[in-house]
Amino acid sequence: MSAADIARALPAHLDWPLRFVHPEKSTELARLSVGASDIEGAVAAALGLSAEDVRAQRALIDDQVRSSARLLLEDARVAAACRRLPFLPGQTIVALGDSITDDSLSWAYQLEAVLQQVYAVDAPSVVNAGRSGDTTADAIDRLDLVLAHEPDWVIQLLGTNDVRHHGDRRIFSTGQTGTNLDTIAHLLVDVGGVRLIRMTPPPVAADVVHAATAAPGIGLRWSQADLARIGRHLLRSDPAVVDLHTPLLPRAADLLDPDGLHPNVDGHREILRLLLLSLGAADSVGEMPA
Repeated sequence: MSAADIARALPAHLDWPLRFVHPEKSTELARLSVGASDIEGAVAAALGLSAEDVRAQRALIDDQVRSSARLLLEDARVAAACRRLPFLPGQTIVALGDSITDDSLSWAYQLEAVLQQVYAVDAPSVVNAGRSGDTTADAIDRLDLVLAHEPDWVIQLLGTNDVRHHGDRRIFSTGQTGTNLDTIAHLLVDVGGVRLIRMTPPPVAADVVHAATAAPGIGLRWSQADLARIGRHLLRSDPAVVDLHTPLLPRAADLLDPDGLHPNVDGHREILRLLLLSLGAADSVGEMPA
């Protein structure tokens, strides 16, 4: 179930489709090298907008991303951590995830904006390989597309959709998700030779999601306990995993969109804050080259 599916159960928000509708990321179109510019007109027509309106609204979203990045760098601890990031100038970072990453306001786009401000020249590039609705199994199926970018780093935020319930049926068991996460790590690190940074799934407002989707008959459910189990699996396999669930849980209500599932711009900024502080505190990380 994609973000767009969930959005149908909610009051209309002008920017919602533009935040989550990125058809060029579908596996079929991506393998045909179809880009956003190639289908801009079709996307605008499907949304009932002109291409100019789409570009204008995307520009407003981009402004929010840059403003959030500037606000984040006003935090002295974050600014200090950014001086110790492990990314070298000119490197490629791929953000691998579901709609939480795919979101045009996401932590991945905010990371790109931060790096552009922090690095004096040749800032590392960030490729957003988030795709709305993806499970860990979906991510495995498209890792060839991730590796085609020849990334130096992959930052992964997956698992939220694995614990989604349709009625009483959960998509995957904890064991299945754990196996998939281990497989992703093997294919990226051992086979692909990239450096992998992983984050645990963030919290959701489970009651809000269920209430919003019950009326149209979708009846989606999430469990904080299920999300926490995925986090524990990741942390057991790698203590360097960035835990999002525990620190964000007390503030989840303020950091989520009205759907109770996707972070708002502040929530994405907090995800990125935790990521940057973790990377900047790593013992093995040296000072960023000038």
